[in-house]
Amino acid sequence: MKISNKVPMYIAVQLEKEDKRIWLPLPVTITQFQTALERIGAQDGNFIIRDYATKVPKISKSALMEAPLGMVNYLASRLSRLTDNEVIKLCAICDSEYAFGYIESYIDFTYQLGSYTLLPGVTDEEALGEYYIRRPSQFFMGA
Repeated sequence: MKISNKVPMYIAVQLEKEDKRIWLPLPVTITQFQTALERIGAQDGNFIIRDYATKVPKISKSALMEAPLGMVNYLASRLSRLTDNEVIKLCAICDSEYAFGYIESYIDFTYQLGSYTLLPGVTDEEALGEYYIRRPSQFFMGA
């Protein structure tokens, strides 16, 4: 999955049946998924997820492996819609102490983009306090 030329992000899954493997970039349609299963001889749905390759900030392979494939595919679909600025917000959140720990948290993020404000240069509580002290007041404090 490629979001833009500037900020690439992807999730791919490796499916296996016996000695046949295939990498499948997500998100996929049902038809694409069925075609991949046919290529490894798993039309009966009997396959295993061998591995994931990902370029999504701070998402762990173990979190991907524990989640249902349908949920991971849905996450990839949601992430593919993000703009570069939204990807930068995601990266900033993931570099903070509030990083997401579950696939559901990443999915929730894609629905709540307006709840996050990126303040350049603000990396901790002290810098946030300085930001609020120095910015012009947005309301009148009457006596």
